[in-house]
Amino acid sequence: MTDATPEPTDGDDLFDDLITTGTVRRKTEHIYFDQAAIEEMASIAAEVDDLPDGPETINQTSRLKDIEKRWNAAQERYEESKVTFTLIPVDRDTTREIWTELPNPPAPPNPAKDRWPIGQNAPDRERIQKQRDLAEATFQERAKEWRKDVDAQESKRVVRFLAASIEKVVAAKGERPGMTEEQLDAIRSAPYGVERINKLWKAFEDVQQSKGEISRPFSLGDSGSATDSL
Repeated sequence: MTDATPEPTDGDDLFDDLITTGTVRRKTEHIYFDQAAIEEMASIAAEVDDLPDGPETINQTSRLKDIEKRWNAAQERYEESKVTFTLIPVDRDTTREIWTELPNPPAPPNPAKDRWPIGQNAPDRERIQKQRDLAEATFQERAKEWRKDVDAQESKRVVRFLAASIEKVVAAKGERPGMTEEQLDAIRSAPYGVERINKLWKAFEDVQQSKGEISRPFSLGDSGSATDSL
């Protein structure tokens, strides 16, 4: 029996090639910007569903041709509005830099965690309770503002991460490398913008996760090929 044990390798060189030549995942996300074309296609599809059953007449044939013509025109507009975003992972240094520049603001102190005196008598305890109630009301107001500030920072970080992750953008008119934060803000500010940014963010979260080993999708031994007899 042949010894299949690999030859010893210098530990410093064992993974050097893999480390220096390792690849990153890429993910594409398609977004269609012509919402009117989508709605028109849905309306045309409803027209087809409403067509009467039975033998085809001259009028029905003419109507079908008109429907097909309008569908093709709407479909063409729909496809021309497609933009394909290619995203790649953001490295740890960039992630750290973004969080350093755009941290969450510190939360306001919660009076419930403070040590309050019990009070020596009823008037004393009533005074302390009023102070606690006022402190709690003040905290709730400050917490509302704090949550707004956190949301604002989160929105900025999302755009910053996407700008760092989007490698290229392909549209009907051509291709360009990456996107700026200003362009992403413009997408978010436009109709349906939040939904579109959320789609890009979901793609970003996915591409940040490395995928494990996948199963072999087929076996030559099961294909009935000549290798069965080898």
